Amino acid sequence: MKFFLVLLFFSLSVFGQPQLDSLFNPSKTFDDTTRIRIINEYCLSIRGNDPSLALKLATHALNLAKKISNNHFKAESENLIGVIQRNLGDYNQALVHHLRALKIAEDAKDSIQLGFSYNNIGVIYRQRNNLNLATENVIHALRVFEAINHLDGMAYANLSQGSIFVIQKNYAKALTYYQYALHIRELQHKENEKARTLDHIAAVYFLMGKNDEALQSYLNLEKIYSKKKDKRGLGDCWIGIGKIYSVKKDNTKAIEFFTEALKIFRELDYKEEVIIAGQNLGIAYTKTNNPAAGFPFIKVALVLAREIKSPKMISESLRFTAEYYELLNRYDSALVYFKQHHTLKDSISEAENFSKLASTETLYQSEKKERENRILTQEVEGQKKQIYFNIIITLLVLIFAFIFVIKNKTLRKINVELKELHAMKDTFFRIIAHDLRAPFNAIFGLTDILLEDFQSLSEAEKLKFIEHISSASKQSYQLLENLLLWARTNTGRMEFNPNDHQLKTLVDETIILLEPTAKNKNIQLLSDVPETIHITADAEMLKTILRNLLSNSIKFTNEKEGLIKISASILENKIRIEILDNGIGMPENVQQNLFRIDKTTSTKGTKGEKGTGLGLLLCKEFVDKHGGAISVESKLNEGTKFIISLPVK
Repeated sequence: MKFFLVLLFFSLSVFGQPQLDSLFNPSKTFDDTTRIRIINEYCLSIRGNDPSLALKLATHALNLAKKISNNHFKAESENLIGVIQRNLGDYNQALVHHLRALKIAEDAKDSIQLGFSYNNIGVIYRQRNNLNLATENVIHALRVFEAINHLDGMAYANLSQGSIFVIQKNYAKALTYYQYALHIRELQHKENEKARTLDHIAAVYFLMGKNDEALQSYLNLEKIYSKKKDKRGLGDCWIGIGKIYSVKKDNTKAIEFFTEALKIFRELDYKEEVIIAGQNLGIAYTKTNNPAAGFPFIKVALVLAREIKSPKMISESLRFTAEYYELLNRYDSALVYFKQHHTLKDSISEAENFSKLASTETLYQSEKKERENRILTQEVEGQKKQIYFNIIITLLVLIFAFIFVIKNKTLRKINVELKELHAMKDTFFRIIAHDLRAPFNAIFGLTDILLEDFQSLSEAEKLKFIEHISSASKQSYQLLENLLLWARTNTGRMEFNPNDHQLKTLVDETIILLEPTAKNKNIQLLSDVPETIHITADAEMLKTILRNLLSNSIKFTNEKEGLIKISASILENKIRIEILDNGIGMPENVQQNLFRIDKTTSTKGTKGEKGTGLGLLLCKEFVDKHGGAISVESKLNEGTKFIISLPVK
């Protein structure tokens, strides 16, 4: 494994991206899954020293994951690409990749990548100073990781939550989360991550005015980072040491450390860190009576902060610029920049964010404590109840054994009904929590980008974002419509009004509605329904049945030579409606569970269309209300036929 990683690094460093495929493809040593895992692990280890190479490798891993349709590694690679782009200062693209990872993880029910996606989105919002959304996402990540006891994720999320409290100057809270993250890293024996956590703790010591403790921590970290040749770690460490010497008024040493940090971050192209190092270096030069040397760093930091569109960085750069002019006794210029700094700071609404942050974090801690107490209480009560339950069951078995035998059939029926009710409840909440929520995540994320970067986006990018928003909106509406129909049906609030109708008219109306969707996939819809067939049915229910079955056929029919035919006939006093397609078909096990509430499944269509299985459940319930039957016949790669049988009245 180590030899493979060395070979990988050497080959890419010398030959570059064109050699990537030649390095992996001919090799028989590793399968694709192993290659992806190795590449992603390697990317994590080098992202601090060589972000450009890490980005190339992560992109290659993503392409491999797409090739083998591995959703776990697709989400992992998307998240990794987002982290690297975030470090490079491209927050918009980083957010796009994290939103993609979130959607993939939700679809695949991958809790680990779901948690990392929420945490990474929270970090982006924190860097944009939207602390309300930052906290909401990080707390969500913490809940996911705690539910599966994922230590690595819990450590990252605690670190993120601590950093949010640092922004709000609540250093005691920040240290609580940092110390917990450190405890996890010590349990894991992960020295690199442990060092990064100690780096955060040292920064908090400095902010609390504990300069000696902070300096000692940084000097110890400097040895660790130097030994490991961790460039990013050294850069962060030197900025921390420089700040301490600046406070101690040893600006010569401060300049030395800030200069070395700036060199590293320019080499890595870490824009946010370049801004921080430049700001501090400019002020340090000015304090040594050399403002001419300091001004270029102050100016470049402000320009770069505006380039990456970070409100927090722009605000800080304005503050440093004001401080620079104040040191020169140019109070008129200092006042101008201080006003700009405070105006931007007020627009960020820090006070409001802190209030929401405190309430959200308190809610999380309260829920966590309540969960722990509830579990403990349930264990004690459960033991007591178990004893009483065993005694009662023993007496009942002895006294009423004969009655239980007689009532056995009734109990079975009740159990089946209860199982169906539980399945119905689970399906309902699953759709609300995941399927209905996922499109809105995409809508919110993309509209945020449009609002914030409308002027800088190209027309093609705007059109692409609008198309994605339109698609997600239509998906949400279709799902919501089916969900409301299903809810009304199962709560007895949907009236059943059968009347006489010409079947062909109802079929033609449905075809007209779905024809644009079919044409978009080059699929032909044909009707072979005689005008003589009349049916006694609830028109809206029957059209809902036809619409869902036709939509399902369109979803699973290929674009080339796609054909869907609707026919009808009267056999043995029954009206038989058939919807036949030449699509991809379905396996036997899927057919058996197609209309079962406790076995709902969702399969992506030929163009990646997503569903919930809810439409077919609606069809079954509406057919049952008409006293009819619905069945399916299908063969893989040959097509599917849905058959509806309704009584003639």
